Amino acid sequence: MHNSPIQNQEILTQLESILADPGFSASPRLKEFFRFIVEETVAGNAGQLKAYTIATTVFGRGADFDPLHDPVVRVETAKLRNRLLEYYVDTPNPGPIRIEVPKGGYIPTFSRMEIPPLPEADETPTAPSTVKTPDFFGKTQQLALISVAVLPLINLSEAPEAELFNEGLTNEITLVLTRFEELSVVSSYTTRQLTTKDESLASIAQSLGVRFILHGSVQMNNNMIRLYAELADAATGTNIWAERLDINIDRRDMFEIQEEIAQRLGSRIGDSFGAIRRKLSLDLGSRHDENLEFYETMLCYHNWMASFDRDLFMQAKEDLEQLIVSDPRNPVAIATLADLYASDYQLGYNTVPNALDKAQEFALRAIAMDGSSQTAYWALALNFFLRHNRHQFEKAIAQVVPLNPANSYMLSATGLLVGLAGNFDEGILLIQRSRELNPCSPGWGKIVEYFRHYMLGDFESALNDALLVNTPDCFWEPMLRAAAFGQLGKRDEAESALSRMFAIQPDFAFTPARYINTLAFGQEAFASLCIGLQRAGLDKTVLYAAHGID
Repeated sequence: MHNSPIQNQEILTQLESILADPGFSASPRLKEFFRFIVEETVAGNAGQLKAYTIATTVFGRGADFDPLHDPVVRVETAKLRNRLLEYYVDTPNPGPIRIEVPKGGYIPTFSRMEIPPLPEADETPTAPSTVKTPDFFGKTQQLALISVAVLPLINLSEAPEAELFNEGLTNEITLVLTRFEELSVVSSYTTRQLTTKDESLASIAQSLGVRFILHGSVQMNNNMIRLYAELADAATGTNIWAERLDINIDRRDMFEIQEEIAQRLGSRIGDSFGAIRRKLSLDLGSRHDENLEFYETMLCYHNWMASFDRDLFMQAKEDLEQLIVSDPRNPVAIATLADLYASDYQLGYNTVPNALDKAQEFALRAIAMDGSSQTAYWALALNFFLRHNRHQFEKAIAQVVPLNPANSYMLSATGLLVGLAGNFDEGILLIQRSRELNPCSPGWGKIVEYFRHYMLGDFESALNDALLVNTPDCFWEPMLRAAAFGQLGKRDEAESALSRMFAIQPDFAFTPARYINTLAFGQEAFASLCIGLQRAGLDKTVLYAAHGID
């Protein structure tokens, strides 16, 4: 179905839908321009769409129009491209046809969004992320990704308000865990119906159809709350994580306290570096099954995020590409693949042709299927960052954290991009918040502090930051060290760092701007980093010519 030729009427219907959007209706000239190039292309006149024809037909220019001295067509085409991008990013149901105007010309292209149709109202949709999981109860079960239940917290206090606090806290923890896209969380209403007295955690897990159970107790004493929380793995019957929290509640809002506790527990349990994934990573490491289940594929993805190991990247990418062929309605897989494609470009793996275009397409598909997909908005923001499109980057990155403030990995990742885009203080605050929620947050968050110190001329502090980045398999770390060493006049150390950088990314010597720009957002940051790398021993002519700097 998705490979069928696009009919002209489909294109014209899509055109009218786009033109009715407020972003276009407010600009009559842009509407007329867009309608003209689409209708001319549909009519078979695409070959006549030149700057002169457009200027004289649409924009009222005379016969003496000279595109070299009047940039109206180029300017309006740039506006049109941005407006179309905004439409497909911001519109929940943008329609089945994607219309774009590729750079280098004025002829629109048409492609299918390739999003399967939604089921009819009387149909029951198949859960997009349902997979078979290991038979740890003696029978095969259909579970969505990683299954978790939060049992009602036990009240160890005599105060009647403690029971209400516990119920609210249980609900809040359940809500926070639900925001992690790969977790399937039993509703708090269901867990409240359980009679758990004298039942083992294994039998409770079996009745709920989950693998992991969070349980614990709360005790109130004067102005203090003490919470004990434990996470049990029903597959082994053991607790795999436990924590005690003591919180002062003097003159504090109870809702605020519940949210604070829930976000901290949610991060340490459900985050990319949380207890569940650490446990499953150990299981994965002891198995040699080539046919990985979906959650194991996702574990491979999360392990790659922690290490930037190229082999893990390739395994996760290949498994996800196979998965979406058989399960094209899986927004988690599609969003994750969008992130991997953008990262393929950012980290210089260079295994995906047209990586950024594919990443953008998959991110938009995932958002159209699940408008609350944090991973999809992150992948879209990363894409715009790498394209150095500040306007679209700021719009996309603003969506990421609110979708799940307890996801410490996304806090760090968002802080990284926000900081590299020039807002150092906000970026560092996000990274610090990430570390408060989960001390296992990745070391590459130090890159923001590196750039802040580096841009201030504090190269010693920048070097110390670079030494803590801890991405041994990525060219970023030696590149940053080389620039700092170069600025400090430590040529031997700088050359050693450059050697390491070239060993990881040999193409750096031929297209340095392409790799520097994965971190340096803007001319000033790029030029400053180039100076450091030049002083480290890189050829000035190659560095500067690549970015038009004298």
